[in-house]
This record gives sequence, C-alpha cells and structure tokens, in this order.
Amino acid sequence: MQHFAESFRRAARSQQCQVSVIYWNDNKGGQFDKGFDRHISWDVDLLSGYPWQQLTGDCGLSKVASFVRSMRALDPDIAICFGWARSIARLGIVWSVMSRTPFLMFGDSTWQHSENSRLNWLRRPVLRTVFRFAAGALSTGTFNREFYIQMGIHPSRIFDSVYPIDVISYARARGMRTVTKSGATVIGFAGKLIQSKGVDELLRGLGHISQNPNWQARIIGDGQERKRLEALAQALGIGERVEFTGFRNTSEMPSELAACDIVVVPSRYDLRVLVAAEAMAAGAAVVVSSKTAVWGRGDLIEDGVSGRVYRSGDESELARILEELINDPVTRSALQSEGAKSAAEQGPEAFARGLERAVNALGGRRRRRSAPQPHDPPE
Repeated sequence: MQHFAESFRRAARSQQCQVSVIYWNDNKGGQFDKGFDRHISWDVDLLSGYPWQQLTGDCGLSKVASFVRSMRALDPDIAICFGWARSIARLGIVWSVMSRTPFLMFGDSTWQHSENSRLNWLRRPVLRTVFRFAAGALSTGTFNREFYIQMGIHPSRIFDSVYPIDVISYARARGMRTVTKSGATVIGFAGKLIQSKGVDELLRGLGHISQNPNWQARIIGDGQERKRLEALAQALGIGERVEFTGFRNTSEMPSELAACDIVVVPSRYDLRVLVAAEAMAAGAAVVVSSKTAVWGRGDLIEDGVSGRVYRSGDESELARILEELINDPVTRSALQSEGAKSAAEQGPEAFARGLERAVNALGGRRRRRSAPQPHDPPE
C-alpha cells in the first residue's frame, strides 16, 4: 500500500481501464514490523482516491470465500497478481486459471537471486508451470524482465512498468537541499537495520576512509542490529562521525534523503530496493551493491552514469568509490543530475502507463470464452 496507493489513484483515473484493488487486510491500525523491530503505522493516506475492498473473515477459509465473492462480483477482464508468495496472490492465480480470466504477473524477482534459492529445485518448475498460464507480465527492471523470460514468458508478452516511488515529494525535497555548515559530504543509509541490509559493510567501508576529514554519515532507520552497529562504529573509530537517527516515517523520508549527498545501498540480498530511486529523486548520488536488482543497462542505475555499483562484500571497493565521490564534487554532481532524471521515470504515471500498455495489448479479451490453455511463443 505504501508505495502503490498513488499509482492506484492514477490508474483509477485512466480512460482506458477501470481498476479495483482487493486487499487481504487494510492495515489501518498498522502492524508490528520485525525488520524495524517496532509497530509501524504509516503517516500518509493509503486508501483514498481509488476503489478497493478488504477481504472479510477471521480465518483463511472465510477469507477465501470472501475473495471468491469479490471476484465474482467484479467479474474482471484482466487480473494482476502481485507476486505469488502471499495468500492473496496465490488465490488470484488459482481463481484466474479456474475462471479462464487472463492474468498478469507483477513483482520484483530476478534470475540472479532465484539461482541462490535453497528450494530452487522445486520453485523453478512450479513457477514455470504457473507462468505458462499467465497472459503476460509487467516488468519492473532489467533483471526482472530476464527472470520472466527465463521462466518461460515470451518477450512479446512482457510489458515495461516500474516499482513506483513518490517522485513529486522527493523532487520537491531535492529543490530544498542545503549544504551542511561544516561543508562535509553527507553519506547516508536508509532502511531496516538487519543483517541482510549490509550496514556493517558500509561502516567498515567508512572505516577505510576514516583519515579523510571531509565526510559524515547518517544511518536512518531502526532494527535489531542497531546496538551492534553503533558498537561497530565506535570500534572502527568513526562513532563520532556516524549519526544513528532512528526510525523515520513516510512523510519524513524525502527531507531525510535530500539531506544526504551520497546514499549507499549495501544490501547483501535485495530486489527492487525502492530507497535507491527515492534517494536519486531527492538529489543524492547513489551507490548500490551488486546484490541489488536496480542496476544494469537501461535500468535505474547505470554504473558511472546515473549511479555507482560495487561488488557486494568488497568493502575496499566501496571505500574507494566513496572517497572518489567525496573528493570529486563535479563527478558527484553529474551522478546526482543523471540519477534524478532516471528516478523521474519511476513514478505513479509510469506505472499507470505500463498498465495501459498491457491492457491495450491484451485487448481486454476474456479467456473464459475458451478452455484455458498454456501459452506458447508465437511462431
């Protein structure tokens, strides 16, 4: 909801399709987030401006019944299934196949991450079978597109889309950027303080350039690793230069990221990590690890053009890149400018356009008019 609400609003205003969203729950009261290690209640409007409904019932079976009733009432021409790991996505896939309704896959899985899955021997044949019945997919990036092709979806049925960010809010914050009083380059991280996010790798990289006096760092976020990371910063001798700000809610993030000159995404495992695009839209030069899925030719980040990419696990390479950007404000400014242009294409409008392209290509046809058959590539 947090990232798609505005996109659903834009899609709801489309002249080419009518959109309705079904949620497993509405999250009005928030929920406990294990990653942030706290109860989260987002401080932005998530539910107005587009038609939506929440499944009713307290148990799985009652929610399944509610889902079936909702889909029968909506009687959609096309269904979009957000992933396949959660119950409502799996219900959407099963319902679409059984009702002979064309469905599109949408997600951020990538081929390089799927290769590392311990259950890959089971996951791959299951997904290939599911995807043979899909009418197509909405691609969110280079690696995601390649994943769908690898899973058997023909390239002609993969439609360019985005994992959307609030471009307007971050661009507005970029226009209000200010230079720190000390003149030091501000290096930031934003996210959950958990092991997979690689914040310790960032801190060790900063430890390599501790002799350079022209930087300071801000770690935005919270989580179970916070105390350990604070202790690590002290042990590396950079504790006085690294500020741990704590959790920041959605409305606070644009100004937080706009206050950073460089934002590092050092994840050891991440998919379409949205903070990279948000930081770019906010005016930061972004450095991401190779274990993220936001880089590649024609993608959000092209190394040396709209951002930088370092080999995950190589803290020395990360340190070298950071020092280059600290010492070369011209190169840093060029990356910030190109990064902002690239991020500007990742907004709600782009999501709505991708949806319209898919709908137009499918022609609103209803597969229920004939028996469901797996799709084969065109001759």
